[in-house]
Amino acid sequence: MSSQPPHGVAALEPAVRPRRLWAGVLLAPAAWIAQGALGWWFGYAACTPFGVGSARAGVAVLSIVALAIAVAGGWIAWTNWGRTTDERHPTRVLAWDRVEFMSAGGVLVSGVFALGIVWAALSAVLLHECGGMR
Repeated sequence: MSSQPPHGVAALEPAVRPRRLWAGVLLAPAAWIAQGALGWWFGYAACTPFGVGSARAGVAVLSIVALAIAVAGGWIAWTNWGRTTDERHPTRVLAWDRVEFMSAGGVLVSGVFALGIVWAALSAVLLHECGGMR
């Protein structure tokens, strides 16, 4: 495999706005951070005055919103990647330039952080005491 892009690749790549590139990379991690930070509040502070059921519902709603944001970031990254390459097979990512690299990376990052959001949401289902949810 050569380290240079095939002849004419740069000329064929459509422009993807930098905001879309960064959204594809950063939305899922930002949602995961927000879920973790707000989850502490629901699991500890909100649990005392409202009870375990309300804290569980709050963590569940927060997790669903965070997962929706992560999926939106993954969708943005996927569409960006589709605009930059004809080959979207995960084992054949060549990423010749920054745009394709950020697009493909955004798909990977979004998937990993979406899985982290789901795992973090399991605390609302599995733990049954105040303060233990986070």
